[in-house]
Amino acid sequence: NNIVFGPKNDSEHDGPENMYVILLDNGRSELLSDTDFRESLYCIRCGACLNVCPVYKKVGGHTYDTTYTGPIGSVISPHYNGMKDFNHLSFASSLCGGCSDVCPVSINLHELLMKNRKKAIDDGHSSISEKWLIYIWKKANINRTLLNILPYRLKNLGFKLFFGSTWSKERKNPKFPKKTFNTLWKEQFK
Repeated sequence: NNIVFGPKNDSEHDGPENMYVILLDNGRSELLSDTDFRESLYCIRCGACLNVCPVYKKVGGHTYDTTYTGPIGSVISPHYNGMKDFNHLSFASSLCGGCSDVCPVSINLHELLMKNRKKAIDDGHSSISEKWLIYIWKKANINRTLLNILPYRLKNLGFKLFFGSTWSKERKNPKFPKKTFNTLWKEQFK
């Protein structure tokens, strides 16, 4: 909001002759009408959620490619700019809840991120390949030996193929080590 003095009075020599008021909505009314996401409009843009977010600390603000970054940006940007093109922001979170803990106006950001994820999936904004990748990732993390079956070169190649175009836009690709943590652990404690 900007507070602007009105047009000049008849007794004044200098000043604007007319005053125009422009109200810019940018999708806020639609967000206000959605009872699940209404609380995201309470944000005072203090940046507390940015300072505590491990994902934001690691990737920085440019990778969000939106006006609002960090956890609050991941919640509201898909609603302002379109869920189809910006639903990935809601998935760029560890859901640790730190953002909700430090928020001075008590916005449950991690819960809103989960609701955004659900909305994106329910609206059909996830591809078949993405669903398969998530399924394989889930199975590999449940059974650690499945995660360790692939050699490190194949893991590096797979990461480059699936995430290289988006991840590498602002940073280097991570490199998987030759030896897994399990292998190093076994070598250390024989």
